Amino acid sequence: MTATIDSAVAQLANTIAGHGGRLVTPDEAVAVVQDGDRVMIPIGSQPLALADALAARLANLSGVGVEMADCAVAGNYLWLQPGFPGVSSVVHEHWGGPVVRAQQRSGSHDYLPIPFSLRFKAVNESSRTKAEARPVDVVLVQVTLPDEHGFVSFGPNAWNQEGFCRNATHAIAEMSGHIPFAFGAGHTVHVSLFHSLVLNHSPRRLTTVVEPNDRHRRIAESLSELIQDGDTIQVGAGVVPTAAIYAGAIEGKRDIGWHSEATIGGIIDLIDQGVITGERKTIDRGLAIAAGYSGNPSQMDFVRLHPRIHTRPTDYVHNIRVISGQDNMVAINAAMLVDLTGQICADSVGHEMIGGSGGQLEFALGAVNARNGRSITVLESRSPAGASGIVSSLPQGTIVTVPRLYSDIVVTEYGVARLWGKSVRERTRELIAIAHPDARVQLQADAARLFGA
Repeated sequence: MTATIDSAVAQLANTIAGHGGRLVTPDEAVAVVQDGDRVMIPIGSQPLALADALAARLANLSGVGVEMADCAVAGNYLWLQPGFPGVSSVVHEHWGGPVVRAQQRSGSHDYLPIPFSLRFKAVNESSRTKAEARPVDVVLVQVTLPDEHGFVSFGPNAWNQEGFCRNATHAIAEMSGHIPFAFGAGHTVHVSLFHSLVLNHSPRRLTTVVEPNDRHRRIAESLSELIQDGDTIQVGAGVVPTAAIYAGAIEGKRDIGWHSEATIGGIIDLIDQGVITGERKTIDRGLAIAAGYSGNPSQMDFVRLHPRIHTRPTDYVHNIRVISGQDNMVAINAAMLVDLTGQICADSVGHEMIGGSGGQLEFALGAVNARNGRSITVLESRSPAGASGIVSSLPQGTIVTVPRLYSDIVVTEYGVARLWGKSVRERTRELIAIAHPDARVQLQADAARLFGA
């Protein structure tokens, strides 16, 4: 058996070498990392063997240290712990994620607020400085095994991986037989792009199924009334929008389109069931477009080379011009807090970071600028700790993710608040009506004091 495996690896090495690539060990691959470098693991990748080798490499560095950068970090990597040797800082671009929530809250990690669609704007424009471009010295990604032509795929997760690989000084890929090829632009590259490649059949990212509760089901009922046949939808990250999908928010609809960033397994099932067809989309008709797909093994097998399921990079998926060009575009995103004027918070509570803005603002702006488009914000009326999600004023230091100028529709388990075209006083009435009943008396008193409502 060992001889058979060794023979297969040797054949793979020859195939890669024949196309200008280089198969090495993880330790050999990360040897290019030097003190003072910026090292990136983009969203959608979890190169586990390279990560372990990198941790060992960092521990042996001496000097100013390495800046580790990531987005929606997938693994609980060793260097995420404060004070890890060889690390000068850890920076989360766009969105950190649950794995690093404690570090973000404590301020031990840094955060880069930048639109997904414009991450490489400063790289491509001469008017920008090198510091604004934030060049990456080493990028680590996860890819499929190569085909006979020497091409590998980022699988069902395009995001901004190709952009980092093309712009980094050294691009290193970890190949896995568990990563399925997928259709779409910006996800297939030649092995010659990489400084080196390693073989490790690390697993693909799987979707966590969120079990909806009664509040989520009531939110899903309101969403179902707001979503029309033929709409194209986006669903952002977060427990509430995810749970609303599993609670049936778009079940029974016809010819729904899909243009979104992250795509959960429940959406893949709806494509399989013919609920999401994209037949009425203005752009990319008949195609489900996303920056990334994740699901259980059977769902990912469905995604593999499905002709109507495409991945695209974030400079396309999150592009406000593309989103706004999609008639009947509906963006559905989560919030932690909404104040009585309509300011939407999904980044932080006070100065404590929770995750980041991700693509929420880009989709909100794109949706409200689309013909017949709508931007819907969903949240539970109270947090698990019992605090009201509708507040008279945001706590000091809270980051506004979507300004009140672009807030549109807000949904809790108590109903729908339509804010577009409403004055501040009118908005307070709409929002108090969907707040938790225990919070309404105080909110009404605050509204009278602050706005004369």
